[in-house]
Amino acid sequence: MSDQTPVIPDTDTFLMSLPEVAELAQVRRPVVTNWRRRHPDFPKPVVVRQGRPMFDGQSICAWLVETGRARRDDIYADLRLYTLSATADEGDPKALFGVLTSLICLQHCDGEPLTDATATELAQRADQVDPGDEMVRSELAEHPELLPRLAGFADELIEAAWGAKGALDRVVRLYERRGGVIELRDRAVHPQLASLMAELSGAARHAERLGTVRIADAAAGTGDLLLAAAGSIGEAFAPVFTAAEPDPFLGRLLMRRFLVQGVPREDVTVAHTLAAAETPDVIVTALPVQPGESRSTLDVLHALDDLAVRLRPGCTAVVLGPAEALASALRSYSPEERLRAKLLATGMVEAVIRLPGGMVPARPGYESALWVLTATKDERSRGWLLLGDIADRELTPEVVDACVTDVVTWRRDGYRPIAHTRTYCVQAQVSELVERPRALTPRMLPTVREYNSVIPGTVARINELEVILAEFADSADRPTEVTSGIGVSDAGAGARDTIAGLVKRGWLRVIKGSRIADGDATSQGHHRVLGRANVCGDGFFGERRIDRAVLASYPRTRLTEPGDVLVTLVPRPAVYLDERGFSVAEFPVRILRVTDDGDEYFTPRVLTALLQSTARARSPGAVRPPRKLTEWELPILEPQTVWRLDRLLDSLDQRQKRAEAELDAITELRRLASAGVANATLTFPH
Repeated sequence: MSDQTPVIPDTDTFLMSLPEVAELAQVRRPVVTNWRRRHPDFPKPVVVRQGRPMFDGQSICAWLVETGRARRDDIYADLRLYTLSATADEGDPKALFGVLTSLICLQHCDGEPLTDATATELAQRADQVDPGDEMVRSELAEHPELLPRLAGFADELIEAAWGAKGALDRVVRLYERRGGVIELRDRAVHPQLASLMAELSGAARHAERLGTVRIADAAAGTGDLLLAAAGSIGEAFAPVFTAAEPDPFLGRLLMRRFLVQGVPREDVTVAHTLAAAETPDVIVTALPVQPGESRSTLDVLHALDDLAVRLRPGCTAVVLGPAEALASALRSYSPEERLRAKLLATGMVEAVIRLPGGMVPARPGYESALWVLTATKDERSRGWLLLGDIADRELTPEVVDACVTDVVTWRRDGYRPIAHTRTYCVQAQVSELVERPRALTPRMLPTVREYNSVIPGTVARINELEVILAEFADSADRPTEVTSGIGVSDAGAGARDTIAGLVKRGWLRVIKGSRIADGDATSQGHHRVLGRANVCGDGFFGERRIDRAVLASYPRTRLTEPGDVLVTLVPRPAVYLDERGFSVAEFPVRILRVTDDGDEYFTPRVLTALLQSTARARSPGAVRPPRKLTEWELPILEPQTVWRLDRLLDSLDQRQKRAEAELDAITELRRLASAGVANATLTFPH
């Protein structure tokens, strides 16, 4: 063969997955799928690995440049960053990760290129930068066969990421997302959550006040929380870090990450546990998630107690843990309830924030919450804490900023809770939470601004809607005008109880829906089948029916009664009042029925309205709604208020049935009146 034969690059080193193609092109993942379908010249996959098509990176870059979707100078320089999936699929992922991150760290430490260096030379350089074998020496010595191939790759990653810091972060994020290394997957923390915890810790404030700050993590994992805290401080101060991590693999990774971040080695301590005498200025930690969450609520609360005793005056701890222990209602008079009340009574709990689902990527069904602890409170805030709830939100930078603002504003001198507009957090009295334990979630009371402008505006809007509805009543076949007599309430929040508590009182019954086989529900039959699509308003009522003879094969199925309230939590919380009854509620729909003992406090219409005011959506990324149906809280209204609200709702329903044109006005009036009564901002004057 001629010496001029072109060299064909090793395709495997340039393979890309579809998500990486999208990231390279700076588009969303579905856009790439559309390109494949609509453009015949889009590069074909060169191999399929573990069911995922892999594409030649050079061909992808050429296509993006030729079609005007990227600039040649930009995209080729970054190609190596987007081909890490191919490397992650080859060989032992843990060994590949250890060697690759160690090479990046080595290049950062001595500043010498890695390409063309032999395994022996790399080992000698590792001896020089890591004589105590704390971070890179063993990784390079144990896998010399990987060094020739990965050394050049590491150099290219560093160049494409504009430095070792960006390259190492990119590798860690990839392996956390891909899950090839269990230790990384299980300990990964949502980036926005890490940012939220770092800001709530007040690490920057401590550094400004003291000139430095000592930050610790009792379960450091990959170091995401410590590095987020370091990032919140900036480069003007020199923080000192203590990381407790019993896993040697993660402990060595921690040292590499800190060193590449520019933290001097003498300012980092990695140990199996926090020393008993360790008293940091700031603690940021996530209680490690256990498979099936086998640890007890008591264990979680004892862990919180252990962290609290480490706090010196003026110090802060931010702890991530299971919402079941930190925020949900606990069994009455249980040891767990007493221990949590004891912790609250110490006055060290500054804030409790319930988080969206999906904050721990490896456990999307894991519901979590934050506790912010502090050893010192001023006289103004003593006896109070903040309760926050963002379980129905996506944790975006805007939500993080709003949460931090709520807490930081509350910390400042001169804070007056009724004079400030809060976003997600509400001040609560510790003594009430200790004496009458409940779920640690906020009850959003109106601020002075809302009392002065928003609520009167709501009343004015209600009056305006009543005038609109009165105009529809002019003709003889219309009902009489609607006058609610509603006004501003100055009584404050009244009694409330969860649906579980109302069932225990005997006021409500909860009946499960039935699982109906697909072939048994048809367009013909005697009884309507009401599923989640119907309750959510996504399906036509009566389009699915079941014959009574077929229904007889479901002996446990019970028909609804007129006035039953149907509730579903998936795909989103929704409520429907079944006025006709004699329908079949299909799982996962459940039936709420007002009993004879409860009809003084609830009518079907009032129950439906209050449930609609209470329903909260699931945040993106979560696999469960913010709370169980039995945890929903409802106000316990005075019978006179129930009667008047029911009378109002009945009048509105009649008008809605008579004229479709009235629907928008009626719906808005229903929402304003029900929400106002439910949150105690509006009432019916006696």
